Amino acid sequence: MKRIITALFCLSFCLGGVSSVSAQGQGVAAGIMLGSPTGISVLLRDRVALGAAWSFRDYIHLHGDLWVYHGPLVEPIDWYVGVGAKFRAFSDSRRKDDFPVGIGARVPLGLRFFPLEQLELFLELAPGISLVPDTSPDLDAVLGLRFHF
Repeated sequence: MKRIITALFCLSFCLGGVSSVSAQGQGVAAGIMLGSPTGISVLLRDRVALGAAWSFRDYIHLHGDLWVYHGPLVEPIDWYVGVGAKFRAFSDSRRKDDFPVGIGARVPLGLRFFPLEQLELFLELAPGISLVPDTSPDLDAVLGLRFHF
């Protein structure tokens, strides 16, 4: 129960940041991501990417990335690279060594395409490393869609 409350607190904190940024009139994009993890994606000021995903039987996943560079690759495709962190709260069936949370670092690498002015399709690979409960390499890979407000 504590894990669920902690994860919901983190999610509400992330979403609270979205509403305060949009209230200031900054660029916000929101949409979905499919793959590993599958969930929602929010992009703030075309520089800070947030994600929230869940598997009702296994875990809740939250991540935040800061894009270090983004720019054109070949017209009309952009690319980006960043640094970030992720947090997972595991259910009892996925507990590793009786440790209910996982914390790690990630390096998102992505391609973006705008078929319409406000509609973004993206492909992202994020190699990373789990730091807690144990140290091991991992990979997140998603295909997503975001609408820019």
